[in-house]
Amino acid sequence: MGKKQPKRKYCLGGNRHAAQDKFFVAALDKDVWQEGDAEHWDTCWYTGMPDADVFERLTQTKTVNHINGNNALTIKNYLHETLSNARNRLKGSEFEARMNFFPRVYDMPDDYHKLQQAALETPEQNWLLKPKNSSRGRGIELLEDSGSAPLDAEFMVQAYLDNPHLMHGRKYVLRLYVLITSLFPLRVYLHEEGFAKLASELYSIEDPDNPFTYLTNPDINATNLDADAPVEFVNQSAYRDWLAGEGEDADGLFEKIRDLVTLTVIAASEKMRARTLEMHAPGEGCYELLGVDVMVDGNLKPWLLECNLSPSLEVCADADHGGRVERQVKKSMVADMVGILGLNEVSSNDAYPDMREKITAGTDAEQARAGGFSPLFPAAETALEYLRAFPVPIYHDIVAAEHSAGQAFSSLLLAPRDTFEVMSDTALSLYHGPSGQLFTPDELAGWIWLKAADGEDPNAIAAELIASQEQAQGKLSADDKFGLMQTVWDLLAGWAHLGLLGPQQNSGHSGESEEQQTAQTSQPLVENICVGAQNFCLEYGAPAVATRLSPLFSRLRHEDMGKKTRRIRVHCANEGYALTADADLLATGLRLDEIGQYVVQAVFARAAICKNDIALAGTVVLVSETEVDLFVSEVGTPKEAALAVLVASRQNTGFSGGALLNLKTAQITPLALPVRVDEADYDLLKSAGGTELPICPQSWPNETERHRQGSLVPASLKPQGCYKLRKIYVCSRQNERTEPASLIPANLHGVLALLLQTATPVSHNHPDLAQVEGLNTVLTRVNLLYLAYENPEEVLSIID
Repeated sequence: MGKKQPKRKYCLGGNRHAAQDKFFVAALDKDVWQEGDAEHWDTCWYTGMPDADVFERLTQTKTVNHINGNNALTIKNYLHETLSNARNRLKGSEFEARMNFFPRVYDMPDDYHKLQQAALETPEQNWLLKPKNSSRGRGIELLEDSGSAPLDAEFMVQAYLDNPHLMHGRKYVLRLYVLITSLFPLRVYLHEEGFAKLASELYSIEDPDNPFTYLTNPDINATNLDADAPVEFVNQSAYRDWLAGEGEDADGLFEKIRDLVTLTVIAASEKMRARTLEMHAPGEGCYELLGVDVMVDGNLKPWLLECNLSPSLEVCADADHGGRVERQVKKSMVADMVGILGLNEVSSNDAYPDMREKITAGTDAEQARAGGFSPLFPAAETALEYLRAFPVPIYHDIVAAEHSAGQAFSSLLLAPRDTFEVMSDTALSLYHGPSGQLFTPDELAGWIWLKAADGEDPNAIAAELIASQEQAQGKLSADDKFGLMQTVWDLLAGWAHLGLLGPQQNSGHSGESEEQQTAQTSQPLVENICVGAQNFCLEYGAPAVATRLSPLFSRLRHEDMGKKTRRIRVHCANEGYALTADADLLATGLRLDEIGQYVVQAVFARAAICKNDIALAGTVVLVSETEVDLFVSEVGTPKEAALAVLVASRQNTGFSGGALLNLKTAQITPLALPVRVDEADYDLLKSAGGTELPICPQSWPNETERHRQGSLVPASLKPQGCYKLRKIYVCSRQNERTEPASLIPANLHGVLALLLQTATPVSHNHPDLAQVEGLNTVLTRVNLLYLAYENPEEVLSIID
């Protein structure tokens, strides 16, 4: 009897717990494996991404369940970048239409302005806010307003697919298990089983605050205490049977899904290869199990949502709602993964006659052990077709694909892309315009470039190189010929990955990204307004800003601009928007749903043009042909105008944000600026006025919430005429007030102190002594009242 081989050792690491490891441990043959530790292992099963030292310790016989560079797939914004680059590269090819399987994504804060432009062009589109590097549905929410997207690099915004295919009235997402077993050559498999993960409540896009209707993540739905089955899984076999029973083409759907997954992994393969080589990790020692989420829309079109690193292997559903099937599927899938990787095989030192034989025999052996995994690439029917989806395939891919297909790969003619050849008698350099990099290949690489750039077939280039070598050195071995073929193809693949060249059929493509092509640059839109007696030139800076803000100033538009015109400009900054007034920087880092209040404040602060005028904040309500009342908010309460708007609506008069008080005549002129209304008061004001309010969505900082939602509402009072100030209401709105609304005389000193906080003279600084004296004199002639209330409606009966 031969000497018994010592057991190999496995290591469990990362952000792990027993539920995530148990199926992997159970699949290992106990006669072959025993538990090791972080220092002593032959295979490492790691939840999350290991540190670099794990990859550095890999050998031809040590394996780990992750691949360097997998973040091209597993981090949401990188995945979108990967796919966008691939779709852009494949324009003009047979793959262009097939790459339309992922929703638009905008990376914050860099793509904030592109998002606002897209929202402007597609107002019917809904948007989903997602953290870039989270899992299990954490932090995902439906944005009611694209302008409220945070200017935070942690987030991205995705176009929401609001026409999902429903299962029993509920939204679902398909969880697929994809296995990458090799990078050199690329080998990718899809497991025959997976799940439909159902939301726990009936789908409704009209209920954006209820995540149980539009999110399918088990961890989110598990918190739905009102659902009989908060977490429900339907295995893929049952799902396909249900589809067929509904009269749908299940086979056609899954053919599209296989294509979607294959193109996705091919798109990321170059980054994973480059990173693996950079880390000096043996490609044979790395593999990756991905949990791929696909949503099916109402037209039975699959959409890729995300690729999950270390997909959950816990049993999430209870036994009666798919838990038993979930356990069986995950257990058998992991066992099939261990089988296809050959982890339980007795290690051998099989010697292959040459590299070609090693690739083909390895592919055959792996597919023979595949179990429930079926090959996506290379697969007999499609291997040669998918070779054309790479920038340029490496030679290992070509050998494996030709073997699987049983026929040779036809010629691939290439052409330079955005590259200028700098030639001299002794050297060749390549300048790549988009990246600004200069490459200087060695003599052999330069010769290969020139041949390929002239449109010569790479196989013909390699054949010429082999013939030259044999003429100089004699007959070459199979491995030597393989090495020269590899040199040609892999050099071309590397250049294609960098963007220096590509297939001739795409050579006319400009190289612009999809976002660059669709995002239209517009000249800043300009509007002239007159506020009080001051002229302003408003420059909105972007169509999205103009569309949102211009209606707020419609009553103030004025064509005859004098010489003393103030300039208020919105700028598209690196993060959100910046605001300037003449040469002064007022604010930066503003979102679209914040910019309106800053523009209004900038105009208000510059409305006074003579020393006798002072601008007062608050809401003016017309009460007669000659008189107005002023509503102001007490310190510490929200500066909102719902009560004043309601009073004006019930009295069928008008309201204005802000006013100019002439201290000499004691006359008041409405500024007709927009006013603030909080979201909670929309229905009240609609019922009072009988129509929808024209609104500009806006968010205000709040101490207890991320943002206080509401709107700026354009003034209904014309910006003309001088009125007597009859009353000032100091309003104190209190939540959960137990006493009835009360109206009592207000203290002169308190009202003066309150108005001085925002009162702005011509210097748009604080009032001087004479102006304070004049304001105090005016206040002695006005009825000053203090109003405490909870609901605006309850005080209408005590306001005359």
